[in-house]
Amino acid sequence: MSIRLLKGKTLSFTRDDPASVGYYDINGVWVEAGDITISATGSLQPYTGTSNGEMQQIINSGYSAIDLRVFYTKTKLQTLNQFTKIKPDQTTIDGLTYDVFSVKDWNISSLSTSHYKALLARKDLPSGV
Repeated sequence: MSIRLLKGKTLSFTRDDPASVGYYDINGVWVEAGDITISATGSLQPYTGTSNGEMQQIINSGYSAIDLRVFYTKTKLQTLNQFTKIKPDQTTIDGLTYDVFSVKDWNISSLSTSHYKALLARKDLPSGV
């Protein structure tokens, strides 16, 4: 992969602010922790194929298996962590919300092309909405 390809598109991602904690307001209603915004520059590509196991995992997670994107970037993005309840980074592309579904680390060498390959999955509305 050419280093030039990693500088094509900048996306803004929101993620939970680790320094912010939720709280109860004066009415006893839980208020979620704040978000921070990070920018990542890279190459946004259509998703062209997958193994059957990966596709089944996407479908079972409630994401659109029809609208997937691949984002190659030097910025480490955050995925869902069920054990720590950390939410995935989210971005908006063409007015639709995408979650960072998986991230593969390609920083295995000291070459200038070291990068992350992030799979972005469109977040669908619940059925019947």
